[in-house]
Amino acid sequence: MNIDLYLNSLINHERTLSKEDFRNFRIQRVKDLLHLMGDPHKSLKCIHIVGSKGKGSTAVLIAKVLKHANYKVGLYTSPHLNTYLERIRIFSKENKGRLISKSSLAGIVRDYYQAIEHIKNTQGLTFFELFTAVALVYFKRQNVDIAILEAGLGGRLDATNVVDALISVVTAISLEHTNILGNSLDSITKEKIAVVKGKEFGVVSARQNDVVDKIINDHCKKKRVKVCPGLRINVLKKDFDYQTFDVLDEKGQLLYLKLQCPLLGSYQISNLEVALGIIDALKQAKMNISDKAVSQGIKNVFWPGRFEIVKKDPIIILDGAHNEASAKSLVTTIKEYFVDKRVILILGICEDKDCIAIGRVFNKIVSKVLLPNVNHSRIKRLSEDVISKMFDGKEFFYYNYVTEALDYAEEIIEQDEIILISGSLFIVSEAREYVLKR
Repeated sequence: MNIDLYLNSLINHERTLSKEDFRNFRIQRVKDLLHLMGDPHKSLKCIHIVGSKGKGSTAVLIAKVLKHANYKVGLYTSPHLNTYLERIRIFSKENKGRLISKSSLAGIVRDYYQAIEHIKNTQGLTFFELFTAVALVYFKRQNVDIAILEAGLGGRLDATNVVDALISVVTAISLEHTNILGNSLDSITKEKIAVVKGKEFGVVSARQNDVVDKIINDHCKKKRVKVCPGLRINVLKKDFDYQTFDVLDEKGQLLYLKLQCPLLGSYQISNLEVALGIIDALKQAKMNISDKAVSQGIKNVFWPGRFEIVKKDPIIILDGAHNEASAKSLVTTIKEYFVDKRVILILGICEDKDCIAIGRVFNKIVSKVLLPNVNHSRIKRLSEDVISKMFDGKEFFYYNYVTEALDYAEEIIEQDEIILISGSLFIVSEAREYVLKR
């Protein structure tokens, strides 16, 4: 079997997604497929993560801490940067985050080919639904102690919502996919918090605004599940290697002293608070996690494409900021780390995003905007009229390729400038591959 061809034969909403497509999401067909696969998810202990920002960073932070606590961890995330195999990983004492092999993935598809074909032909199986099912089978076969699942889109109808989680997690919620999830924080939060079924040991949430907070707390109260607070971080130092910080509980008591995390950016503080809140909840659920495991796990974490400095001369930064809120966080971080530097921005934004709002945030720091064609169907080709509204008074240039835009940026960069590639993980993926190959 050519697994690449087979996966490409499936409906892939990561390439095209409309409101009508979203209405056709069906949790039941994933459950039906998993039932034909032996219901692997029913024997897994899971942490299920939803939210608008920081899901992947939070997930990998937990995975690394649990690895250092000698647990075997399955990690399922999306989207991928360079290969779809990145979506399914195993963390254990023996490895630092081994990707599923193509042969293992193809083997699972072969083993359940008739079941997969049946669901595909009768109900319309998608790429993400099959990958979710494969991940759960793989984690069962690998006998993981715990599986960490990052939701793809929303939560209520997402394929990952087949699991009954030990702990459900809500990272920062902001406006995203408004044409699909709704154009208010109210509607978006309700889609995401619907994953909480009342069977959890607890729910850990980021610090949210009042509207989001009330919806989360009301839903959890109705489901009779406790909301476990994220912990609080006091940042002591920031440099290009680590953020150094103390951790306090709700009452202000010191829990961890001078932890170091290589994930840079002020927005990672929120993800760290949530991750440490999850660790606290897992300890309450009788998991054995030492302070050393917390310290070593956080210090050794790696998650590409999030304020990742891939080159220092000139400075090139990759960050998949994809909505207005994440763009604001990124701009704040750049101002902290690169005082008085101007930014040459290489931009690619998905068609379902509020591009004008995102652009106006970035406009506060940019000197020039480079707009390449990105090898992904969801990246929008922005007109000159729209660009003028996004970046009032700034120079902008169109390019046929991301590589061409990067080469030009390095040719024209001045001493007081840095290069930033952002707007989506899709453009970050393409740029990262090119920079690292060079």
